[in-house]
Amino acid sequence: MCRFVNKIAPLLPNRLIVCDVGARLGIGEPWSRFRDLISLISFEPEKDEFELLKQNKDTNDIVLQHALYKNNENVSFNVTKLIGASSLYKPNYNFLDNYPNSERFKVENVVDI
Repeated sequence: MCRFVNKIAPLLPNRLIVCDVGARLGIGEPWSRFRDLISLISFEPEKDEFELLKQNKDTNDIVLQHALYKNNENVSFNVTKLIGASSLYKPNYNFLDNYPNSERFKVENVVDI
């Protein structure tokens, strides 16, 4: 992949901008392979993870402590046992209970954001 990045980089007038919505744990595949070509805008509402992302960001990156929603208003954020599954939407237990380890989606806290 490095050869590809080395060949395409001179052809780009600017870095590509990638938005990572729900940015917990940082950028993943396939985008991490193109890290030298992109500027990252990360949206992470959870405070501790936001702080971690902010500390580890690249110079060209922006990290925002926001959730994205259709309106500019306060909403309830459902924090689940598996924190990466947290969401503005409530889990659909009727569906999730058909799969193993569905308890990871159990809402443990609701935060107004």
